[in-house]
Amino acid sequence: TSVPDSHTNLNTRAKDNGALFVSLEDEEEEEFVELLRRTAELVVRAERSAAHTLEAQEQRSPRKTNAKMRQAEEKEEAELASHLAIYEHFCERNAFSLIVNIVTGTAFQPASKQVNKQVNTTMLPPLTIATQAVQSVSILIQNVSRVTSMYYLLSNNRINDLIDFPLGLYSLAEQQLTIKRRLQSEGTTTTTPTSRKKTMVPDFSTPEMAELSTHFVSFLKSLAMRMNAETLQFFLSYPNEHNGSAGTDEDGSSNNNADEVEFPLYARALEFCGSGHDHFVRVTAMNVCLNTLRLATVYDAPLPENVMESGDQE
Repeated sequence: TSVPDSHTNLNTRAKDNGALFVSLEDEEEEEFVELLRRTAELVVRAERSAAHTLEAQEQRSPRKTNAKMRQAEEKEEAELASHLAIYEHFCERNAFSLIVNIVTGTAFQPASKQVNKQVNTTMLPPLTIATQAVQSVSILIQNVSRVTSMYYLLSNNRINDLIDFPLGLYSLAEQQLTIKRRLQSEGTTTTTPTSRKKTMVPDFSTPEMAELSTHFVSFLKSLAMRMNAETLQFFLSYPNEHNGSAGTDEDGSSNNNADEVEFPLYARALEFCGSGHDHFVRVTAMNVCLNTLRLATVYDAPLPENVMESGDQE
């Protein structure tokens, strides 16, 4: 498994591009945050209610019914249909994918790079929106009851996109906003890109960034708690398959990394285990790593003897 060094990705993400926050009015920002919060709450409540009703129906033994009981069952079926419709609508509209696109900045990228005058600048939502988005996803991951619901959230690979969450860029965008506000108070309205690049270093110590980091590692923990032998497949990636590697290098020599497997969740959690992070963030990240290693130990069963014997004969 390929695992990068601690803090490597945080700094790389921050240095590759600049970052700015999308400009929103205070009322728009508050409305956006509330929409994210209520969406997660509504979807979870509907999904859990549907799961409870389905479980009750499965456990209910066949019995004779009268008109009153049939009426109650019809009411139950109507409520079940409405609850299922809410979650299905959430899925059909790709709302989960949209949340990921918003929080990673993908939703704000222009259709053509030619339209974007700041080619190397990533546009991001304000910190309050990003924090609520990460928290809402965590709520969804932690609270859905049905296996099919969990598989939907994990199966489209958007989880790995969110694991790659650009915290470093959010830090740079926050610093840029602070500089802009200071210059405006001094009567200056612009900054030069060169001076920005020289002075910007990711900083996760501000209260806003600390809150975002806390919710992000809590999101990682919620994923780790949902990881088991059945869901493990959704947390792995195979870079050589995407790159079309066939196990050989360009010169025809054998490529020992052809079977390389990446574990984004484990690798990302390692980035927060360093002493530069808040104590809660560090401990939570370590728990994610320990849970992952424990899972690997539990399911790392020895090969059957007949398999080992056949291998020796070859």
